Amino acid sequence: MQHNAVLVPGAHGADDVIVAQFQDVAARREAETELARMAVTDSLTGLNNRHALEECVQRHGDVRLGASVGIIFVDLDGFKDVNDAHGHVAGDAVLIEAAARLTDVAPESNSVFRLGGDEFVVLVPSAESAGSVAELAGLIGQVMDGRYEIAPTPVTVAASVGCAYGPADDVEALMRIADSNMYEHKARRRRSRGGQHGFVTALPHPRSAYEAGGCVDRRFVADE
Repeated sequence: MQHNAVLVPGAHGADDVIVAQFQDVAARREAETELARMAVTDSLTGLNNRHALEECVQRHGDVRLGASVGIIFVDLDGFKDVNDAHGHVAGDAVLIEAAARLTDVAPESNSVFRLGGDEFVVLVPSAESAGSVAELAGLIGQVMDGRYEIAPTPVTVAASVGCAYGPADDVEALMRIADSNMYEHKARRRRSRGGQHGFVTALPHPRSAYEAGGCVDRRFVADE
């Protein structure tokens, strides 16, 4: 409840008058809250959107030195064929199902983002190692591949996955590498019509890059 009061001096010796106004602002605040939620939410899948990811990247830029994070990029292979053959309603159904599958395996439900189209990102703030990120990427590839039961005709799609692990204060660099790895995985799948579910790049922390007098490769790649 919002209220305002104004003292109106009395004229010609009359008593002063207080004029008060009371306004219920609950509805307005609810509307503002909903608008704020919509600004960071993908309207189709209910996932966080690109704007939410950008805000998350900014927050991670302020984390303590030494913290690590994993980034996983996911792109659906064959999604354009679904749209072309079955229409955008079927394509939307595939995206909604893909979002649900990602949310089921993500370490945190609010760590999954849809960038747009058939591209998704999973943020792994609690990642302990490059190996754990690669393991999760492999699991994501498995659950995203396969049959999608959409009406009237089920379809089959696959997922290209790329991931990176490293200092949380340089998430933008990790995202670029994970994105590049994802496209490399997509190219390998096209060449082989199969293969593993992506690969991971681990970025060393600043101090570890020069331990024991040596220089650790900034882009150490490990296929999982």
